[in-house]
Amino acid sequence: MKKWHEHAAGFAPLHASRLMWLQAYPAYHRGRYIESRSYVIEAQRIFDQLGDANLELKANLLNDLAYTSSALGDVELVLANHMQALQIRRDLFGKQHTDIATSLTNVGHWYGEQGDLQRALEYSEQALAMRRELFGNQHPAIATPLNNVGQWYGKRGDLQRALEYSEQALAMQRELFGEQHPAIATSLNNVGHWYGE
Repeated sequence: MKKWHEHAAGFAPLHASRLMWLQAYPAYHRGRYIESRSYVIEAQRIFDQLGDANLELKANLLNDLAYTSSALGDVELVLANHMQALQIRRDLFGKQHTDIATSLTNVGHWYGEQGDLQRALEYSEQALAMRRELFGNQHPAIATPLNNVGQWYGKRGDLQRALEYSEQALAMQRELFGEQHPAIATSLNNVGHWYGE
């Protein structure tokens, strides 16, 4: 990736920002958040310097800056970055798109982590509804939003609804994946958690 980026910087500069940004992913998934954020910041700098008009990439950069900042405990601009990415994606894609659903999930998660469970639930329910409209009721992209909505109900003290959503996710994943799949383990854990509560 680094060599590809170096080559692009000289011969195809409009790709330089994207190639810098993609280098952030290995570091992020290895827990090297400072390194990952520095790649994203540099990708934003290149993006701005070149006057890039790729709004999809701009939203992705904002989204990943929010993720890396949050992972480092630097929450000051996390919501602003997530909200700006959401607005760009709405302007770019219209009313329904998987990237919009992802942004809704991200905003909901941030509110939940900050203790605003009502807004967390609102954004997470919007994300779930959008994914259902995009994919139908039986799709791998539905199970995680079901668990998210259940999580916020549970944190609000509505354990019965939390359990219902987690059980729906588990049942769906069993139908889609069988009994031996990592997603099943996560959902089993969620169901067990709510029974424990």
